[in-house]
Amino acid sequence: MAMTWQPRVLTHQQLEEHRRERARLLRAGRLTQAAIARQLGVSRMGVEIRYRVDDGFARLRRRPELLLSFFHHAGLVVNQLW
Repeated sequence: MAMTWQPRVLTHQQLEEHRRERARLLRAGRLTQAAIARQLGVSRMGVEIRYRVDDGFARLRRRPELLLSFFHHAGLVVNQLW
């Protein structure tokens, strides 16, 4: 696929659309991270970093007690996580 023109600065809505499309493509599992990066016009490393960050947050959502222990250790009080 040919890379299309990209504006220098994306709006918040465009960034969110990119994030959702990247997540959809990664979940589908049909393309490599490099192919997804080419399709979205971003770096492969950017796709990999966002994948790892999203995966890390998903793991924390499955283990809220772990997240709460981090906050408690830092001396913070949390009323509600999400």
